[in-house]
Amino acid sequence: MTLKNIIFLNIPQVLNEIQKTENPVIISEKNIFRLYPFLFNNQNIPHLILNINEKQKNFHTAKKIWDFLIQNNITKSHTIFIIGGGVLHDVTLFACSVFKRGIPTIS
Repeated sequence: MTLKNIIFLNIPQVLNEIQKTENPVIISEKNIFRLYPFLFNNQNIPHLILNINEKQKNFHTAKKIWDFLIQNNITKSHTIFIIGGGVLHDVTLFACSVFKRGIPTIS
């Protein structure tokens, strides 16, 4: 699911995919949050919203993701939904692979 894909996807399908996952976690960007705030209504789903662009493709952003994953006790039993553009995908996939190699991600 990339930013381009989510705009054309049926949003109820995205919600259904997240809700049927046993331990979902959402990492997204502010633009998605502004467009689809209801994706983040479930307080039981840990979510991180980043203001991200090419300049934030760095270790500082990866550390924000690591801190979030640690604070929420994320394990390999969780599935990370990455909802946003290419920079978000790059830095989140990097951070997840370093944090817990093989942690499930859907993007």
